[in-house]
Amino acid sequence: MSFRSISYLSILTIVAILSVLHFKKLSTPYRLLTGLIVFNWALEITSKILAQKFGNSIPIYHFVILGGLTFNLFIYLKIHVIKKASFIIIVGMTILFIILSVLNSLTNQTINVFPTNGIMLHGLQSITFSLIVYLNMLQYPIQASIFKQPVFWLNTGNFVFYGITFTIFALYNFFYKSSYITSYAHWFIYGANLFLYCSYLYAIILDSKTYHTRNGFR
Repeated sequence: MSFRSISYLSILTIVAILSVLHFKKLSTPYRLLTGLIVFNWALEITSKILAQKFGNSIPIYHFVILGGLTFNLFIYLKIHVIKKASFIIIVGMTILFIILSVLNSLTNQTINVFPTNGIMLHGLQSITFSLIVYLNMLQYPIQASIFKQPVFWLNTGNFVFYGITFTIFALYNFFYKSSYITSYAHWFIYGANLFLYCSYLYAIILDSKTYHTRNGFR
C-alpha cells in the first residue's frame, strides 16, 4: 500500500476506536456518526483485502455510497432543529438519490467503475444538508461559542470534504484522460479526508462532554 493508504487507514482506525470508546456518552446523532465511521472503516479494510486478493476493490465503494446516503439521512434528521420543509427536502432527496445511485450502478456505470455518478449524488446530498443546518444554526443560535458546538464541526467537516470531492470528481469525469489532474486530485482528497475524520472526532469529543448536562448531573 502507498503512504497515503497506510496513513489514511491508520488515522481512520484511531478515529473509529476513539469514537467507539465515547459511544455511551454520545447523543443519538453522534452515535449514528460513530456507526458511519465504523461502517466506513470496515469497508475500507474489506477493500484492501479484496485489492490484495483479487486486484479490484472498486465494487466496495458502491456500498460506501449507499451507506453514506443512508447514514446522512438519519444523522441530519436528529442533529438540529429541522423545519417541515427541510424535513421533506432531506428525506425526499435521500430516497431519490439512493434510487438513482442503484439504477446508475445497475444500468449505466457498473460496480467495476469508479468514480461514479453515485458519489457525486452523495456529495450533493452532504453539501445540501450542510447548508440547511448552517441556515438553521443562524436562525436558532445558542449562547455557546460556535467552535464549541459539535454540530458545527460535523457540518463543517462534511461541507469541506464533500465540496472538494464533488468538484474534483466532476472535473475527473470530464478530464478523465489527464493523469496530471488525477495525481493532484488524490492528494486533495487525502487532505480533505483527514480533515473530515478529525472534524468528526472533535465533534464526538465535544458531544461526549455534554453527557452529564444531558442526564441531569452536575
